[in-house]
Amino acid sequence: MIIFYGGLSCFQISRKGASKKSKLPKQAIALLREKGQQSSWNYQSKIYLLEAEISSSLHENDRAIFFYNSAILAARSSKFIHEEGLACEFSALHCLKFGDKKEACILLGQARECYMTWGSQ
Repeated sequence: MIIFYGGLSCFQISRKGASKKSKLPKQAIALLREKGQQSSWNYQSKIYLLEAEISSSLHENDRAIFFYNSAILAARSSKFIHEEGLACEFSALHCLKFGDKKEACILLGQARECYMTWGSQ
């Protein structure tokens, strides 16, 4: 899981102004796909979320939205409520970047509900 969170961290760093692109997210996807061959339900939402973040960083709005939605649904299906919250939160950040404040508010509300259900305070 370190590789998954490391890949996500690269995008958070770049959102804060760092311009260097990392190879870690693509390496993480490759490793997660390999692991996912044995247990797809455990890895699919993670792969989708990393794909969404890559697409968002490349300003590929439609592709990013597709992968964010896929990540949300896969996490929900696998009962990974914390990952569903992450996918909702990052999707909201993407929506804000593209000026869709209404959808961002909806997604942040969903993320909050996921985190509360998970036990976060």
